[in-house]
Amino acid sequence: MASSANPSPCDLPANTHGLHATLNKTISKTNKQSKQWVRGQTGPTPEQIAAQKLLIEQKEAELQKRREELAKKKQEKQEELAKKKEEVAKKKEAKTWKRVDDTAERLKKKEQERAALVERIKMEQARISAEQTAAAERKRAAEEAEEAKRKARASSLVKGFVEAGATDTAAERLQRWERLAAEQKDATAKEEAAVEVRRILATNEAHAVLGLGKLEAAEMSLVKRNYRLLARAVHPDKCNHPQAKEAFQKVNKAYETLRSQN
Repeated sequence: MASSANPSPCDLPANTHGLHATLNKTISKTNKQSKQWVRGQTGPTPEQIAAQKLLIEQKEAELQKRREELAKKKQEKQEELAKKKEEVAKKKEAKTWKRVDDTAERLKKKEQERAALVERIKMEQARISAEQTAAAERKRAAEEAEEAKRKARASSLVKGFVEAGATDTAAERLQRWERLAAEQKDATAKEEAAVEVRRILATNEAHAVLGLGKLEAAEMSLVKRNYRLLARAVHPDKCNHPQAKEAFQKVNKAYETLRSQN
């Protein structure tokens, strides 16, 4: 009965095959002795049978113990492998979370840098705006001061011309008109041109319009000379005074009047 309960060598681990082979030899030897006894040959004594049976039981016990040891080692190996897998999984998860944390930290740093850049841009824009505002204010103040000077200078010129009256010599007038006829880009020339426009519009006598006395108006050469200079000085294409056209027409009319009289 003991032999029928033994597993085949295929069912045992490789390192138990030697023990199993020894057990099979013992069982085979016992069976052979039993057959010889049955055929009338000299059989084993009861003591021998008991000894053989005890030996078989011992071998089976050893085999079972070996199986249990192997099963225990296998279980330990499996537990160790599972533990290692768990450790690997934890390390992998830790690395993954570290990458996530590193990425989040980099993004946070980038956002902080972007916010700092935006703040610097705003500050720079505010500085530029303040500088532009200050520059515009300085320019406006300078223009207002220049305009005030120009008006004061023009007023002084008009007053001087009015007060000079007959003492304003023909040579001085001609010199001024020649300068105005040639150039009206600088502020002084523009102011003098404006003075001439106002002088012409304020005068009703033809000879006075052309800056001539009554006796001088009889000389046609003087009339033509003054006409040419004044016409060029107050021409609307050169003089930017708003009443330049009216003054120019008045100069033409005065010239035609004096020419018809001569």
